Amino acid sequence: MAKTKWTEIFEVLKERIETEIYAPSQNFPTNLELSKEFNAHPMTIQSAVNALIREGLVISSSTRNPRKVRPKLPHKSTRKSFSRDSAGKKFHKNLLELRIITEKKDIPAEVSAEIEAPVLYYCHEQWLEDKLAAVSRSYMPNYINLPELEGRIKEKGSGLYRSMRAMGFKPKYIDETLRATLPTEQDIKDLKLEDDPQKEKVVIMNILRKVFNDDGRLLEYCLLTDRADVYDFNYQFTMD
Repeated sequence: MAKTKWTEIFEVLKERIETEIYAPSQNFPTNLELSKEFNAHPMTIQSAVNALIREGLVISSSTRNPRKVRPKLPHKSTRKSFSRDSAGKKFHKNLLELRIITEKKDIPAEVSAEIEAPVLYYCHEQWLEDKLAAVSRSYMPNYINLPELEGRIKEKGSGLYRSMRAMGFKPKYIDETLRATLPTEQDIKDLKLEDDPQKEKVVIMNILRKVFNDDGRLLEYCLLTDRADVYDFNYQFTMD
């Protein structure tokens, strides 16, 4: 059976992505650019692009944010974080805020550059017994059923990723950027260091975490502020 025009274009574009002619995370060409290149009707191009999006090869966009080529995802890598003082001690979480944010102005600019409102905002503290170890601020995109996800997270013992899996999503790939700094005024406030005599010696680990579904879609944009004197960070990964 002869291939249709859009399937031929789809296969060409798919090969370009898989061979990284289109680099991971780069802006994907616009429909107008592709129409000119392939001498095809915009609807034909859109059919090919929709197929790429369904396969997770292209990340969908809004009118303000361009489509992206699927980010390069790690394979066979693991991450562990744990306290060097945690033998016999217990970690626990304290929920600070969980709500759906509907206005763009209420979302940090770096987050709104990746995902549009409405988003689900999930903020909690992580404690090592009586020591506040970390503050986590997560934002979830609106292609997820946000009211359902919010309700599931509120259930005792559910957790964010367990809730996502129960809704049919598969958080699988994580991209993290770490930066060590001295505590800012906001860090001191967040981690309640005001009365800590060691606050001038505490190093803060700021972590930007992006969690992707197994099809390449962004599931979580998370900003973590950790005390580096409480956590050890251990990474294991393969070399390409």
